[in-house]
Amino acid sequence: MHPGDLYVKSRVRKLEQPDIRCATLSKGCRVWYFGEEVDESKAVIISKEINDILLYVERIEFLLPKTIDSYLSSDFRTKSTIERYLQLISDKEKNILYSLYEGKLRIKGDFSALITASNQFDAELLKKIKERNSLRNTLVHRYSEGENDREVFRQAGDLSDVRAFAIQVQHIVEAKQSYMDVLRSSEKEKKHAKQSH
Repeated sequence: MHPGDLYVKSRVRKLEQPDIRCATLSKGCRVWYFGEEVDESKAVIISKEINDILLYVERIEFLLPKTIDSYLSSDFRTKSTIERYLQLISDKEKNILYSLYEGKLRIKGDFSALITASNQFDAELLKKIKERNSLRNTLVHRYSEGENDREVFRQAGDLSDVRAFAIQVQHIVEAKQSYMDVLRSSEKEKKHAKQSH
């Protein structure tokens, strides 16, 4: 490996995947690119989704009682609001992942395939995304008052994975944009070199 290589994620095993392309910069530094391209408009949408997610995290942290007993005895507005923010976080995470990896899915909207395609993310982080999505589906489709309070409190009590997700998404978007910039620059250099001869 070249010492100047830039990686979305530093695990060497990622380099063995067939969908990885590499662009070499004029100075010999290479940028590894995974999956779909991210144009400026898609980057703006993803950035807004990330900002929304981080706002929901702040609101949950503000509302969430310190203990499970306090949460269990909370009024329905507090519980419903926290549940809704967790649902929104889950929906926004899925939207972002679909934006980044939709082209890798054989069946549009296949969440399991989406998680598999999202292998640039840490496995533990993907596990938390799946758990939050499962809770979201339970709250939306099979809800009865108080049935999921303990799980809601557990998930709402530790949202560090959501912040980690936001950071990793930013790195991936930047890497994908850098890759596209490298390709455009390389094409311009080739075109200029052709015209010079």
